[in-house]
Amino acid sequence: MRVIHCWKLPSAYKHRDATVGSTPESALVTQQAHALTEMLRPWRDKYPAVELIEESVPGRPAEHLLTASADTSLLVVGRRTSHSPIGRHIGPITLAVLHHCSAPVAVAPHA
Repeated sequence: MRVIHCWKLPSAYKHRDATVGSTPESALVTQQAHALTEMLRPWRDKYPAVELIEESVPGRPAEHLLTASADTSLLVVGRRTSHSPIGRHIGPITLAVLHHCSAPVAVAPHA
């Protein structure tokens, strides 16, 4: 199983001076990767026989998911549960994946 966590680089990082020696982006990348590892720890403990590959990457989630789905049997994406009787019940990432993914897609609601 491969888990991909995509996240946006805060706008403050996009406009920094590229000549500065240290890269706060690398600290943010490490922090996000660690957060993903901690979130998955209970599942690793519960299902130790399942091989789990983690990826935490900045960028556009739909693009990363579509690229990753090129060699998958099933792509599972989450969606928040909407209690509103009107409006969209899936977000733009799930919608993009449903329209452009070549693999079967499962949409799993979560709180």
